[in-house]
Amino acid sequence: MGVRPLFTVHLDRSGHAAPGLPHGLREAYGGDLTFPDPPPGRPYVFTNFVATLDGVAVLGVEKGSEGRVISYGSADDQWLMGLLRGAADAVLVAAGTARAEPQHTWTARALRHADAAAIEEWRISQGRPLHPIQCFVTASGWLPEEMAVFAREDLRVILYTTRTGEQSARPLRRRGADVRVFERDNRVDLSAVLRDLREREEVECLLCEGGPSLFGQMLSLRLVDECFHTASPRLAGLENAQSRRPLTGSQIWPPQETPRLRLLSLRTGIRDPDHLFLRYRVLNREP
Repeated sequence: MGVRPLFTVHLDRSGHAAPGLPHGLREAYGGDLTFPDPPPGRPYVFTNFVATLDGVAVLGVEKGSEGRVISYGSADDQWLMGLLRGAADAVLVAAGTARAEPQHTWTARALRHADAAAIEEWRISQGRPLHPIQCFVTASGWLPEEMAVFAREDLRVILYTTRTGEQSARPLRRRGADVRVFERDNRVDLSAVLRDLREREEVECLLCEGGPSLFGQMLSLRLVDECFHTASPRLAGLENAQSRRPLTGSQIWPPQETPRLRLLSLRTGIRDPDHLFLRYRVLNREP
């Protein structure tokens, strides 16, 4: 990767205490990328989503990537996505998102415009595995056995499911997935998932790539610390469009309880100057 700026930085108040990125990635990003220490008992959680200006994160695309369609295939969006995957110890994905792209892996190498070699070199220099742990949550326990993550010996896969879903997940265990079962019958306890990743896997930074329902649930449980949000220069509309979903799924909050966020950085891409690349800190309140 040649050292070149990829983003124009309009605001950056993220407050880096120590260098995080190697020189080439830091120059391309237009600054550093570090995260605070994790809170007690769970990883530090950051999310990454792209949505239209009217907040649509799912268009109902068949046999394709929602993100690439919404972002117009933005090279800068894919580059940043790869960087964030490189910063994470693990990536958390809901079953619906995983089923929609069975041939995808949640690695920088899977993204066309990511600087995968530089990101992997950075991870190795830190003594970390080449790729983040691939984590999936599914109450039913069912994921397609032909998913690409199960065919890769260089990927660790953890599947979180319920007692009800344990039987459906048995073929995935035979494919190498580490299946972890919770006592609840109808849903996966997300707080327990995060505790498990922190205690058993020593995950400090966890990237959540959705989908919207998972993001909304985690926000409601106050399990999200930061949000990276790409605002794509397009409008979609929601009325009477059942296949379309807003950024936080079906989650709603009373006016006095809506999550508040603080803007940490704002960038525009040099290759895709009409996109906004925003970083927010979630101002979590005590329950």
